[in-house]
Amino acid sequence: MSINQQIDLEKQPEGKIRHRFTLIDGLRGIAALAVAGYHFYLGSPLHEPLSKVIPTPFGLLLSYGWLGVEVFFVISGFVIAYSLRESEITLAFLGNFALRRILRLSPPYWITIALALFIKGVSNLVLSDRIAALPSSSVVLAHIVYLQNVLNMDNIVPVFWTLCLEIQFYFVFIILISIDQRLSKKKSNLSSFFSPLLFFVLFLGSLILRTTSQESIQSFLYPYWYMFFMGSLTWWVLEKKIHTTFYWLYIAIMIVPLVHHWDIRILATLITGLSIYLASLGNQLDHWLDNRWQQYLGKISYSFYLVHIPIGMSLINVGYRLSGGSSVMALIWFFLAFLVSIAAAHFIYQFVEKPSLKLSQKFKFDTSSI
Repeated sequence: MSINQQIDLEKQPEGKIRHRFTLIDGLRGIAALAVAGYHFYLGSPLHEPLSKVIPTPFGLLLSYGWLGVEVFFVISGFVIAYSLRESEITLAFLGNFALRRILRLSPPYWITIALALFIKGVSNLVLSDRIAALPSSSVVLAHIVYLQNVLNMDNIVPVFWTLCLEIQFYFVFIILISIDQRLSKKKSNLSSFFSPLLFFVLFLGSLILRTTSQESIQSFLYPYWYMFFMGSLTWWVLEKKIHTTFYWLYIAIMIVPLVHHWDIRILATLITGLSIYLASLGNQLDHWLDNRWQQYLGKISYSFYLVHIPIGMSLINVGYRLSGGSSVMALIWFFLAFLVSIAAAHFIYQFVEKPSLKLSQKFKFDTSSI
């Protein structure tokens, strides 16, 4: 959704009752709050005064809020695998898929780009002691088509890199599914062996690259592939497309690096995927996190994720200038940043994201269940 996309998870075939998996939406809301908490705490000037009043365990929890990104990636893998479960991938379907993703995801993203540029421009006019360089037209254009990271350009809003990876994943995944479908039609021993091997090699290579690379690679999908794929595997085992034994084999392979090379990103990926799997086994996928506020936060999570930095961080920066290093005021600004960001996200959801979703549904491919 991206990181947060709001796809209707239809449990019934076309024409039947549609409803959402509450655990998926609840996890989206929690992940978005976690990422915002990390930025508002560790990535803001409030960190030092906040650390004096926030209990150490809570501060530690906020420090790992960036793991919400891993949660988003696993959810995206699950949702796309679920959405494509009955779809035959053709060129027409691929074109329709691309159109619907653009209509669904881009308007809130483009609005956030414009909002961030507007805030930077106003800041430059008001604060003469710090002038932020505005991005060039080529940078803005690259953002519009999700290519800024591939072109090694700075993100206008730091979280935008994750959207670029989401877009890459959607199209790489759907192409791989298309290859799998065509090989399956041949019904030969080679074709039945090739697809599982291809997915396994991609998974293993991604896991190795992620655990051995010391650099933060944010331009390309591959180091993050195993996170998305964990979500897809989870749907496939629930759908009985793959045997449970193979699912646990993948789990075991992911545990090995945790023993020899501790990586909390892998742990977060495992916990997210297994939570969805275990919830489904207990028929709790539409019951866990079924709280009104959790579902509301899940609903606006995409918009919140997009705007929490241009809105929330801007408020924090203004607040810090006004109140300095006061711990009490820092705590007030911290919570205000959440409230104002939620309000802005609600507005964008109602007037941009929700209409975009409805528009994308008008172009629904006849044989698609997305």
